[in-house]
Amino acid sequence: MPEFRKDPISGRWVIISTDRGSRPSEFLTHIQHNPNQDSPFSPGNEAQTPPEVLAFRLPETLPDTPGWSLRVVPNKYPAIHTNGDTKTGDMQSDEWFSNIPASGIHEVIIESTDVKEKFSTMDTGQIFDVLRAYQKRIRSIKQDTRWQYVQIFKNHGYLAGATLHHPHSQLMALPFIPQVVQTELDAAETHFRHHNRCIFCDLHQQELKNKDRVIIEGELFSVISAY
Repeated sequence: MPEFRKDPISGRWVIISTDRGSRPSEFLTHIQHNPNQDSPFSPGNEAQTPPEVLAFRLPETLPDTPGWSLRVVPNKYPAIHTNGDTKTGDMQSDEWFSNIPASGIHEVIIESTDVKEKFSTMDTGQIFDVLRAYQKRIRSIKQDTRWQYVQIFKNHGYLAGATLHHPHSQLMALPFIPQVVQTELDAAETHFRHHNRCIFCDLHQQELKNKDRVIIEGELFSVISAY
């Protein structure tokens, strides 16, 4: 069973999951990728994944069958499990070490039917669907009060932790807000109390004014190098 373990020095909670060691190629040091190899995420291989929780598909097609353009499925090798709640009453601790059974949601967003596709080469419609899937899952998970935080991430390449070349990203929902995120939220709240303004908006405007670290200034978004 995966655990949340508390670092006795930093107070930070981390996930320890032995289940992740069962993933394909987990302990290989060198992998030669064949882009033409069969993928469990490809159409026709739906039985190789857990049942889908969301899919964008042709209206006449059934769940977990071909005819989709994007699928969201539970992770077959989850770092956390949905069965049960993480409660402080379940905590095991002594003078130094504390742990709680790790509950949460861990899903895979299969972004394309094409194993060779890359996010950087997708057309606007495909990217829109990926972002729309993120939005739909976050809104759905938000209805369950057990989960306090959702993180979406993408491992690109085997060295980053991706054991499958097929384009996909992952979603994790946790029963608590990670310490680093809570620190940012606290700083934003303090700034708002003192200035009655959003700290992110103020920083954005200051960076655009200075122009030292602006990479892209678009109509709808900006890309700024970290200070």
